[in-house]
Amino acid sequence: KQNDNPVNIPDNSQNKTTTPMEIGAEIAVSDPTVKTTSLLNLALGYNVTIKNTTALPIEKGVCKYSIKLKDGNSVFTNSVDLNQLINKDSSANIFLPGDILFSNIYKIVTDLKQRSSVELVLDGSIDLYSGNVTKKYTFNKSSLLSVPKAPKITAGKFVVTNLDFLSAEFGFEIFVDNPNSFAIQTTPYYSVNFDANSIVSAGSSEGITAQPGAVTKTVIPLKVYFMTLAASLLSKKSFTVNFTGGVNYDSYAGKEDDKLAITDAFNIPQFPSI
Repeated sequence: KQNDNPVNIPDNSQNKTTTPMEIGAEIAVSDPTVKTTSLLNLALGYNVTIKNTTALPIEKGVCKYSIKLKDGNSVFTNSVDLNQLINKDSSANIFLPGDILFSNIYKIVTDLKQRSSVELVLDGSIDLYSGNVTKKYTFNKSSLLSVPKAPKITAGKFVVTNLDFLSAEFGFEIFVDNPNSFAIQTTPYYSVNFDANSIVSAGSSEGITAQPGAVTKTVIPLKVYFMTLAASLLSKKSFTVNFTGGVNYDSYAGKEDDKLAITDAFNIPQFPSI
């Protein structure tokens, strides 16, 4: 006998469950690249490579990061956006710049001048997006960065470059040994006197650019006319020339001042006997 009641056969086509796709990526961080540096600041950057390891395309990302000292004190923070589509098995790079004042590090690491290097830690996270799907990845990178060294400034010789019965031209040698890979701008200042309390000249020389990885020599010139000197000096056969001064330059520890001194005897030209 035919059953008049209809038989309900369940339709399971709508109940099939699908696992939502996730963003999958591999994050690689390079060693820092030092772009420019000086005694005042350090500019560096890290390359971050993002490789998509799943079929879900990565459409954008936001990377937030901080550059810290080993003890956790932050010296630079920033954020960089990724606006590049990354399909499966493809990669994209983003550059994380950092501009650090050495003076900020010096406030924390008070013995920085005695160190050859300082450890910096890059600590960051990147949020990757594909439509409404998002996933966060974290990363860090520890590296040693060289600390710039102060130049070594020394006094050279007192030399006579030109001499006649009317005048004398002197030269005072200064040597600036710069061990760094960048140039340093320095400003000499000086005073010159003959014997005690006989001031001849005081002033500042043109700035000296200390070339990277080299010893830069400069000669501060001084021309003296004998008729302007005191008779007590000219009555001698020689007198003592005293050059005192220093060289200034700016560093993360403030304005540095290296003192200099050159002392030598100068023989006054003698008239011939007739």
